[in-house]
Amino acid sequence: MNKSTTLWCATALLSVCGIISLVGCSSGEAQQNDSKASVANPPRRVTTMVPVQEEIFDFTELVGSVNATDTVDIQAQVSGQLEEVALTPGSFVKEGEVLFRIDKRVFQQEFDARVAAIESQKAALKVLEARLPSLKSEKDRTERLFESGGVSDSEKETAEANYNECVASIEECKVAIMAAEVAKRRAEIDLEYADVVSPIDGMVSRDFVTKGNLISANVTTLAKIVKVDPIHIYFNIYESMAPQLAKLGANGGLEIRFSVGDDNTLYSARLEYSDPYIDPSSGTQQMRAITPNPPLRADGSGEKGASLLPGQLVRVYVPTTTKYAALMVPEACIMSDLSKKYVYTVDGENKVQRTTIELGPLQKQTHLRVVRTGLTPETRVLQDNLLNVRPGDVVEMAEATQITPSRADSTSPPTADTASLDKS
Repeated sequence: MNKSTTLWCATALLSVCGIISLVGCSSGEAQQNDSKASVANPPRRVTTMVPVQEEIFDFTELVGSVNATDTVDIQAQVSGQLEEVALTPGSFVKEGEVLFRIDKRVFQQEFDARVAAIESQKAALKVLEARLPSLKSEKDRTERLFESGGVSDSEKETAEANYNECVASIEECKVAIMAAEVAKRRAEIDLEYADVVSPIDGMVSRDFVTKGNLISANVTTLAKIVKVDPIHIYFNIYESMAPQLAKLGANGGLEIRFSVGDDNTLYSARLEYSDPYIDPSSGTQQMRAITPNPPLRADGSGEKGASLLPGQLVRVYVPTTTKYAALMVPEACIMSDLSKKYVYTVDGENKVQRTTIELGPLQKQTHLRVVRTGLTPETRVLQDNLLNVRPGDVVEMAEATQITPSRADSTSPPTADTASLDKS
């Protein structure tokens, strides 16, 4: 081995020794730092909860439309000049309440004429009935005298003709009186029709015709009335849902829920009708539910309800299962890892664990998510500091509490098409 080779080996050996010394020092310093950090950073204090336990049922969300139970176009049944508009647009009216008044003078004159005609016929009948006894006596007398030869044949025939003519006149008067009574009743009806009244209880629209216009009978639409309490909700279910709903009692008044607009308040309705066929063009079956819809008064008082209006769209939640016991947690506790969903739980040693769960539907009103598998009623689920802890960390845990649906976060709107509802 020459001198240069020996020098190179010595240099390399010194370099390796220096590196080992530096690594050893660094490792020692890191261990010291970790021990100091563990002393300086005590276990993080976290809040936990136990899953909410409730009996719920799954449902499918559909779009429904609101229809009035009764809709009436108000038209006059007599022609004439509109004399008064008595309705208040947009108000609730009772059956029989006057909405419009048509000039009555012509109808009153016709009615009075029919009454006079009846009185005239009755007077004529009274005269004829007064003459009838004397004419009958005269006819009987001439018949007796004719048998004894006391009167001629012509006198006998004249007496009989006078009697028969009076009897016929009496019958004609009675028929005329009956016809006059019918005409009077018709004139009386026309007179009543001059006051246009509401045929149902409901909400009235604005007046389509103003005072002074000429109204044509059964042609001119004066206003519209819709009956809104109770009110109908129409919606279509998928063909595949029909057998399941039949099992749940869709034909026996099955209860559904619905919500209006951005309001998450849930209202109940009862199924009362379903089409006896599937529409082949859409593969759906139309169903109809009915629900109370008490109107609010102008001062805001009255029974509370959805205050639905015909033509309005609503979200309908149709049950697809019977009630079952479910465990639920707030959406904020759930995290994602690609396609997997998980929550952080705390075990008996106060260590954080990552627990994979299988999610069920979202509860619409409270935004609690059903957890199918992965949790038990006693599992302590982490509620806060989700980004500040890792699996294996030891935490200081606040006492586990049972939250109620009323305490659940309801600020974020639901995004799932299928959810669950509390039937309480």
